Amino acid sequence: MSNSLLGRVLDEVSRHLEVDNVAPAVERVDVGKDCALVVTVGDGGATRWFHCFDGYEPSECHPHDDPKIPFSSTLDEGSDGPAVVAYRPGRRVVVEPRDGSNRIAKAYRKRRAREAWAKHCLAASALDGELATAPSIALEEDLEVHWMERVSGRPLAVTEEDRASFAAIGRGLRRLQGADTGELAAFGPLDELDVLETWAGKATVAHGALAPHWPRIHARLQEQAKDLPDPGWAVCHRDLHDGQFVLGATGLTLLDFDLLCRADETLDAANLVAHLDLRALQGWRGATGDAARSCASTLLEAWAPRREEGFRERYRYYRATALTRLALVYSLRPRWRHLVDDLWTLAESTLSTPTETEEE
Repeated sequence: MSNSLLGRVLDEVSRHLEVDNVAPAVERVDVGKDCALVVTVGDGGATRWFHCFDGYEPSECHPHDDPKIPFSSTLDEGSDGPAVVAYRPGRRVVVEPRDGSNRIAKAYRKRRAREAWAKHCLAASALDGELATAPSIALEEDLEVHWMERVSGRPLAVTEEDRASFAAIGRGLRRLQGADTGELAAFGPLDELDVLETWAGKATVAHGALAPHWPRIHARLQEQAKDLPDPGWAVCHRDLHDGQFVLGATGLTLLDFDLLCRADETLDAANLVAHLDLRALQGWRGATGDAARSCASTLLEAWAPRREEGFRERYRYYRATALTRLALVYSLRPRWRHLVDDLWTLAESTLSTPTETEEE
């Protein structure tokens, strides 16, 4: 990896931080349109973000000083400032004030907050308590920030202990998909291919080349997209994975509706099940292959107990695209690169063979 752009950038970040090898602490890497790499580094405590061009000293990004996020200018630095929950340089920041108000602020680039707020409200109305959402407090359009109540609880685990929660997710998906799609933008199988091609481009910039699996899978997905049965259009979350849920004393809360759209009703479930496959490979919070299959079966039975003609083809397509996307994304995460070949293999096998959960 050291001869690739990603390897050279990580070497530069290591020197900047005066550590031997920063790679194990890298949480994510993204590639900008300018071919710069944005590297997120966590050290078990504070998280730091770096904007990196090949051959140049890394430039640190700060949530309190991001010119593309209007709300950023209101944030204090240091212990007096809010706790940073999440930050994507130049895109958005989520912070929690330290004033005991139990609020979360999610702030965006210009002209993004109102749409995100409207999608959040639509999802909350559609779910109608089947799954909880973070209660909305206020929208401050001048600062592009959506204020919500803080949600307490623990992360959802892909284990037998949490298997019943996947039935609740399945019922919640049915409720969400029963809502009027209104003016939500459509997202079809060719749009899904566009997303994959974007990530393939990013991975190519970072590594200089792609795994041989990519052209084979890409060609098969292109062919399948042409003949895919007509979708059952429905409201879709479009970023549904286990990390979007908080398990609290009163049940599950679903987060982050920024990508809410009108799409094939199989997309969300397929994406979530692909992430269960990933968690089993990672052993994330005790996840195993058996537990992942059990949770997937529970989810699918609660969500779609009767599967109409064309279901399997559409579900398999979107599960394969999700696994392909994960292979591309995780090729940019040094800690997990050893899993990428397994993800490619899963994507290819999904295109060819019905899985156990499909056949039940």
